[in-house]
Amino acid sequence: MAKLTISLEDKELDEIKRRAAAEYKTVNDYVIDSIFSSKSIGKEQLLLKEVISKALSIKPGTEFSLPGLYPLGDWEKINITRRKIVGRNFRKLVKEQESGLSKEIRYIGKKSNIATYLRL
Repeated sequence: MAKLTISLEDKELDEIKRRAAAEYKTVNDYVIDSIFSSKSIGKEQLLLKEVISKALSIKPGTEFSLPGLYPLGDWEKINITRRKIVGRNFRKLVKEQESGLSKEIRYIGKKSNIATYLRL
């Protein structure tokens, strides 16, 4: 993977961080989405937005997993590759301090090989 370095004023970086956090994205994901955004949003991005919405609607103090956000069997109907991509991206967003989602949800660990989270 290639790296790109850019020079920004502190206030510009702060604004990018603020916007990324408002969309529950990492700075890297926000910049990439801003550059390559189009009217056709990928299926994984739509699913990730749906997962975030469902997770944020959970009562604070509740433990949950991504399959538990859906009615029984519905998560398993989603293509396994899409589930893995969305699960990995969701966990990354929760762990990234700058994403904003880390203030709402905490990654607890894995139970039976399924990531578990706590709604804060």
